[in-house]
Amino acid sequence: MASLRCAGTLTRGRNEVEEDKHMSLEKPDAVYVPPGEGETVWLLGDTYALKISGEQTGGAFTLLEAVVPPGGGPPPHIHHLEDDVFVILEGELLVTVAGRALPAPVDTVISVPKGTRHSYTVVGTTPVRM
Repeated sequence: MASLRCAGTLTRGRNEVEEDKHMSLEKPDAVYVPPGEGETVWLLGDTYALKISGEQTGGAFTLLEAVVPPGGGPPPHIHHLEDDVFVILEGELLVTVAGRALPAPVDTVISVPKGTRHSYTVVGTTPVRM
């Protein structure tokens, strides 16, 4: 079975980050995550590893690594509080953003602003890692 892995960031909304700045004046520590590490969860057939949490970045962003099998991917959806950034590390996706289909082979970067309907599907027989 082929799989797709992707690395993506979920960046929180500006207002949410501004509110967090007022809550804590502490500088976050450096974060080191070796290869293959990170809390892993399975969602809709995809595997997500938490690499860096929002708590670790002072609310600036969360970084997830996803592995998605051929034909896999979420249904169309909207994030209302955060942007979504995809960096394709292995495999190939077809990403649909606001009705526009975008091919996403290895080394593609796609940024989806909060409030924008989007989805993606793994194309071919190789899993995607992002």
